[in-house]
Amino acid sequence: MNTFKLLFLSIVLLAGIHFMGYSQNNNTPGKRKCGTDQLHKQRMETNPEYAKQYQKLQDYTNEFIAKHPNGYSPKALVKIPCVFHVILSAAQHTAFPDSRLEEQIDVLNTDYGGQNTHSMGSFASTLKANTELQFCLAQEDPTGAPTNGINRLTSTHGAWTSQEDNDIKHTAQGGLDQWDPNRYLNIWVVELGGGLCGYAYYPTPPLNDIFGLVCHYEFVGVTGASAPYNLGGTVTHEIGHCFNLKHIWGDDNGACTGDDQCADTPNQASEQYGTPTGVVTDACTPDAPGIMYMNFMDYVDDAAYSNFTPDQKTRLQACFAAGGPLEQLGQSTVACSGSSNPNINANFTGTPTSGDAPLDVTFTNSSGGTVPPTSWEWSFPGGTPSLYTGQ
Repeated sequence: MNTFKLLFLSIVLLAGIHFMGYSQNNNTPGKRKCGTDQLHKQRMETNPEYAKQYQKLQDYTNEFIAKHPNGYSPKALVKIPCVFHVILSAAQHTAFPDSRLEEQIDVLNTDYGGQNTHSMGSFASTLKANTELQFCLAQEDPTGAPTNGINRLTSTHGAWTSQEDNDIKHTAQGGLDQWDPNRYLNIWVVELGGGLCGYAYYPTPPLNDIFGLVCHYEFVGVTGASAPYNLGGTVTHEIGHCFNLKHIWGDDNGACTGDDQCADTPNQASEQYGTPTGVVTDACTPDAPGIMYMNFMDYVDDAAYSNFTPDQKTRLQACFAAGGPLEQLGQSTVACSGSSNPNINANFTGTPTSGDAPLDVTFTNSSGGTVPPTSWEWSFPGGTPSLYTGQ
């Protein structure tokens, strides 16, 4: 408890295209596969405007990282309102309750909050970062009408292919229209064919009417999801791409020249599968601690996923910082609740909250959660002191 003289109290808590596939035809059962690099290169080669905007995104990100060599942490969590567009058959809808999507939001908050309890293997726990991103279900639609953040459509289409992406994302073509990508993170949940688990678009500016991610319904949520991708890791991974993260191995086909642009992820020859344990080395990193197979941007089973690194966090945060492609999304005022962040419960009070100057205000921090805030900043414009950082 602290007492300060102030006139006004304000409190700020401190606290592309990618494809992922599952077993089909000649693929090893239970393995993910990805066509990100091939498809991305194809678009770079055939769409000059995309190539220009993608390079602009990377130039901005590199400049941002150079200005923040020790990382970047805003003074408040970034809230990201989500809408799930669920396009399934009648039978699939019945077997896919809203609770699956509420579970998925909780998984995202755990994973992006640095609270996934899976092992870091031989790596230090400091390489498991809290990205300070918080996800929630939108409680109002683009017109301001109440919603639960779940937009359902019964369809007889059957399995969709990646070539039908434009149809998935437009009502006139039998799908569901995107909600304003500057206010909502759009997640389409469908039955995907062609061995796909999901895919996403990099946040090349300006955000267009297909930005977001598409996931196979079998790998969304937890209860009733299909093993070994039944802990929500597919959506966590795909959102990483939406927020400008590359695969951890850099998509270089084992040449050791690929780069995910993150210095704290060891050089890695190729993707990893299954549930590795202990030290795993390869030709690119032959010595301990080895490669970071448990990173969310690799391809291991959900049971082995564990972390985003501090450098990945900086890349994520760059998207939401001033001038970033997702700055508006990070400042969205869309009402948001349903499944709250399980990691932190901010609760600050001040008494009294109004009066004539000079005014003594008693400030109380009663925050909780599984990871209560350990530091915060109070701003008192016109007061004495005008700024105080507490721990």
